[in-house]
Amino acid sequence: SDLDAFDAVDLDGSGSIDQEELGVALRKLNPEITDMTIGRLFRAADTNLGGVIDPDEFSDFLMAGAVAAEPLKQLVPDHKRHEGGSAADLMTWATKSAMRIPVVLESD
Repeated sequence: SDLDAFDAVDLDGSGSIDQEELGVALRKLNPEITDMTIGRLFRAADTNLGGVIDPDEFSDFLMAGAVAAEPLKQLVPDHKRHEGGSAADLMTWATKSAMRIPVVLESD
């Protein structure tokens, strides 16, 4: 479930995910992920700009990723296509794919 995935990423059990915790989780899935990509993903998930990702933001982010990924799966060769699965499976597929997350501009 999304809550299980959230708890796995929330390393300090604070009830929120900071950028460092997200980076640790994403690097377990894809050791080559860049700090820039982690930052982009974090900013995209932190919709209330609170500086942390709360459980609702995390769930919404995973759902948005699943919805956005579905049509893009058609671009992946059949033998490599992700066929459902857990949130971790989706994150692995997304971070290892050739797709690039669009730049999310920060306001100064």
